[in-house]
Amino acid sequence: MSFPALALETDQYMSWNVDLRDSREAVNNYVNSKMLLKLKRPSIQRAGSCLLAARRVIRIFRRPFFQIIEQWAETSPEVDVFPPRNYSGSYRNESIYVKNVFPFILPMARNMNVNGVYFGTDKLGHFISFGVRYYGIYHRAITHGADEKTAFKKVVDFGLMSEVDLVGKIITGVLSFGDLEANFQGMLFFRSLCDSTSAFHLKKDESNGWTLSGKFDIAQYVNGDWDESYNESGFTRARWTGSNGLNQTLRKYCEARNSSRVLQRFEHYQNSFSRSFSQSLILDLENGGVFNHRRDYNFANACSNVLISGTPDNN
Repeated sequence: MSFPALALETDQYMSWNVDLRDSREAVNNYVNSKMLLKLKRPSIQRAGSCLLAARRVIRIFRRPFFQIIEQWAETSPEVDVFPPRNYSGSYRNESIYVKNVFPFILPMARNMNVNGVYFGTDKLGHFISFGVRYYGIYHRAITHGADEKTAFKKVVDFGLMSEVDLVGKIITGVLSFGDLEANFQGMLFFRSLCDSTSAFHLKKDESNGWTLSGKFDIAQYVNGDWDESYNESGFTRARWTGSNGLNQTLRKYCEARNSSRVLQRFEHYQNSFSRSFSQSLILDLENGGVFNHRRDYNFANACSNVLISGTPDNN
């Protein structure tokens, strides 16, 4: 429980019929302004290495458990979210996660849109918090002589272990592959902070202190695999079965999957983003039968006995 983030539940299926304003600019402005503010602190200006300066500046977005950046996304009027903040209904009871599962019932993360990708606000917490942890593993591997591919594999192995045993499946009954992708992209962001060839990085200024070169752009890291209705999660049997289990609650979206709105959204994901090393490795493990956490409990199986009528609608 001392891990830097706990997995919130989020329901991207609920946003299939919703258009949210793109929050790319809001996220970028928030990250850039907060980092510039933190850089003014003497402890960062005195940092002897870029890596130390980067670790210290990123703390402005972090805290134990729920991360500061995801709380900002949940509460900032600059971020368009669904359900809306004045929502009078019960998000959990109307979501696919209506069934309570022991041992923990965690809050629900709202949906947001960045560059046409719909994802839970919790992904920003994973991006920052686990991004730093991933980078620590990557950096140690590289320092001990590993090549980039080997170091990336160590990072992904750690992420899979954490989702299965520590902060995902064991706590919520949900193994989020969207979380894993946000984790990996967060590592790439943190790595870029000390890469002088990156469009956004830390550099020394005229007084030998630290400053920022360029501007942060979250769109460089967000991709369709952050969306849990596209990059489906894995579930425990406890989550899946029963009258309120996912085998039942997912069925109300079977017909919507063929709507023009959803087809266009998923086509945007497929055509606009390249698959990351992390996602590629996970798919290879699944195809090889090594990692089977979403083989049986998935959207297609929930809809296998549901009659889908008509043709895609024009929503």
